Amino acid sequence: MTLISLKSRCLFQVFTLSLLLGAACSGPSPQQPGDDCHPEGDPCPQGTVCQSQEGDFECMIPMGGACETFGAGRCMEPGACIDGRCLQGLGAPCNPAGEDFCAGEAICSQKQSCQIPAGGNCASSPDGCEAPLVCKTNPDGTQTCENP
Repeated sequence: MTLISLKSRCLFQVFTLSLLLGAACSGPSPQQPGDDCHPEGDPCPQGTVCQSQEGDFECMIPMGGACETFGAGRCMEPGACIDGRCLQGLGAPCNPAGEDFCAGEAICSQKQSCQIPAGGNCASSPDGCEAPLVCKTNPDGTQTCENP
């Protein structure tokens, strides 16, 4: 064996070993919402973002994104999977100048929380009316947010 072929063989073995060690240490790429991720590492799957979640990083679905209500869908805080989308429930903080991700009848009020506006249906959430409105029962039996 010549010195060059011995050197080439040694370099090939070192290269192969480093590839194997690199693959073993890197772990699997994120595949779905809720999978661990690293902000500078493998990208999260399409439609998700890598976000800090209680000290760890996870692939999360942004507000307004599609999710599985009863599945493994993971929405960015303060969202929850409501009717198949990541939305904010009544009382959740929001930005009235930004996009409105409040669920159902609620809107992002000037008080920076999701509340039901005047005339909105409050039958399922009597305490969800935007202050100073209250949930009143109408003659036809429906309930709406009205002035006190």
